[in-house]
Amino acid sequence: LRGGRLSPLAAYAVLPWVVRRLAGAQGMAPYGIRGGDPGPGTRRRGLWSDVLVTGLALAAVFVVDPVLVVPAGVVVLGLVVGTVLSGSIDGLTRLATVVGGGIVVAALMHLPVLSITAVDGGRLSGGLGGGDSGAWDVAGSIGLSGVFGLATDAHGPTPAVALFVLPVLALFVARGRHLSVVVRAWFVAAAGAALLVGIDQEWLGAGGPALRSVDPAVLLVPVAIGLAWASAAGVAGLGADLAHLARQVHAVRSARVVRNGLLGVVMLSLAVGTLPVLTGSFAGDWGTSRGDLVSA
Repeated sequence: LRGGRLSPLAAYAVLPWVVRRLAGAQGMAPYGIRGGDPGPGTRRRGLWSDVLVTGLALAAVFVVDPVLVVPAGVVVLGLVVGTVLSGSIDGLTRLATVVGGGIVVAALMHLPVLSITAVDGGRLSGGLGGGDSGAWDVAGSIGLSGVFGLATDAHGPTPAVALFVLPVLALFVARGRHLSVVVRAWFVAAAGAALLVGIDQEWLGAGGPALRSVDPAVLLVPVAIGLAWASAAGVAGLGADLAHLARQVHAVRSARVVRNGLLGVVMLSLAVGTLPVLTGSFAGDWGTSRGDLVSA
């Protein structure tokens, strides 16, 4: 928003809904009935209904900005790897079927556009400014500092690093279905970070130049979504999971100290992570550019 780049804003608006749709298509608890009880408000759909809805969702993503198919693919990869490494392959066949069928539905809906793209050489073109590789030149070397700072222009520690505390804590204290969700969320974030750094460091060979048409801030969106998802799953079971962890101390008084201490760390990290937003609000301009659209 501060830089006036609409493609990342569109990604933040659209991709969380896509993640929810894909998680529901996989059918793992709490978004389905596999591996536990479904969560409140969960709707059970048939396979072909999920294929159609997912296809319409992917088609809508392509309409908003074609380059958003790249972070959507990152989300799918993170879900698959995270599910396998969480110790289960439940729902992967269904997820693959839904995603594959959804891609076919979306491709049929956009067949004329895809035909024109193929004639033009197959280069991604962002409808909201995502097709310009100049954003990579402006950002310079991104690396892990940009990932931990959740900003392409971060070149050192920023308060955003504090937002990693709760997801990391959730990895250690979450249990059962909460842990499964946290692991999948972390791999969504890791997939986005790996692709971002891989493009920046030119590790992807022939595929790198084509992917540089995607705004680097768009590739940070899966990282942010993964962290938010892991934080939400951690908070959902924070009380019970922390109580279970505290009981491992085998002393009531020490258990309370551990639980209260961890809760204090979580609250402090969230406060530090939101500090830039609060300081930006005090100025009234939220840190936006002081030039107008003509000068920009």
